[in-house]
Amino acid sequence: MKLEIEHLSVALEGRDILQNLSLQAEAGELLALLGPSGCGKTTLLKAVAGILAPQHGRIRLGGEDITHLPPHRRGVVILFQDIRLFPHMTAAENVAFPLRMRGVGRRARLEQAAKLLDRVRLPGYGARRVGSLSGGESLCQPEFARDLLRAARAVGIGTAMESMGCAKWEAIEGILPYLDHYLMDIKHMDSEKHKRFTGKGNELMLENAKKIAASGQTFLSIRVPVIPTFNDTPEEIRAIARFADALPGVEEIYLLPYHRLGQDKYAGLGRTYELPDILPPETEHMERLKREVESCTKLRCHIGG
Repeated sequence: MKLEIEHLSVALEGRDILQNLSLQAEAGELLALLGPSGCGKTTLLKAVAGILAPQHGRIRLGGEDITHLPPHRRGVVILFQDIRLFPHMTAAENVAFPLRMRGVGRRARLEQAAKLLDRVRLPGYGARRVGSLSGGESLCQPEFARDLLRAARAVGIGTAMESMGCAKWEAIEGILPYLDHYLMDIKHMDSEKHKRFTGKGNELMLENAKKIAASGQTFLSIRVPVIPTFNDTPEEIRAIARFADALPGVEEIYLLPYHRLGQDKYAGLGRTYELPDILPPETEHMERLKREVESCTKLRCHIGG
């Protein structure tokens, strides 16, 4: 819908914030407001959303004068920079909340929420709680991860994040000051084999591991998902362990036995699970790999965790 603002003036506590402002945005157009802090960008957005009442001027949306309509009747939403998610709701329930406020039935609004999650490449994540950061997801949304971790740090909550570090260094560097414990997955030292099984070489992850360790900003532990036919030989585990042992400050390594709990995720994404015949490694084999790590490094080695 077309947005039209005509001669808008807004004052707060007796001070003029916006004076005689006019602009318009066509339907489907992206409009960016640029200016220094305090110049009135947020004030304008709040006026359009109905949170603030203007002293003068008109606001039209789709040809309708909404200047004096209450916020809940405008169909306008502000997405603030800081976190505005309900922690007791799932991701889908958060997305569907505006529809709930407009009286849309539960089934219809959750169906619409699923479509919206699919549009932002989060299919199958609707049932998750919004407070979870796991796997590479956090580094796909580095600004959100940084702000969430910073908020946790501000109220004294300890934080840990698990990731394989497959991201630009700038994304990782931004979260380190607010992160207490980085649990980094390293799957293989052979880049060709890593690429053959995962679709990507491991050079970026290994380089990021070195940089994280060298930064000294967070406690770094290495985790190795032990997957039969991929990396479960003593030679492969020893190679990863020696690399981890050479990272400054790293004291622990976790050997994680392969499990089949991820099959449901593939079904939710409509993808074929490629390892239906691979079974979790035996306990005796995991204990042998643990002894291999302890024989060639000074690391404390754990199975699971």
